[in-house]
Amino acid sequence: MGYRWPNARLDLLNKRVPQLDQENAPTTGDVTARQGDIIVCTNTTAITVTLPADPPLNARVTVIRASTGEVTIDGNGELILGETTQSMPLPCDAADLVFTTEGWLLT
Repeated sequence: MGYRWPNARLDLLNKRVPQLDQENAPTTGDVTARQGDIIVCTNTTAITVTLPADPPLNARVTVIRASTGEVTIDGNGELILGETTQSMPLPCDAADLVFTTEGWLLT
């Protein structure tokens, strides 16, 4: 028998999933993200998510590919893992990006 945590609850590693508001509504077209955005891509054709220009250190953006259309993330002049763009090749891919002195990194 496995260990049972007392008073256990499922809340995704103690992180709450933020409720999407109008600004973070699903998108089906090209979009420019702002710091703190959660971009849910429900596109069926290829789109580009452009990251914020001149982001402050520790700025965060989350991009979720929630449909069949290809999603490309553009660094908007900054590198993403050493490249100017990154693609999300599979449905259900997600990228939680944070801006550092080395550019955009995945967390």
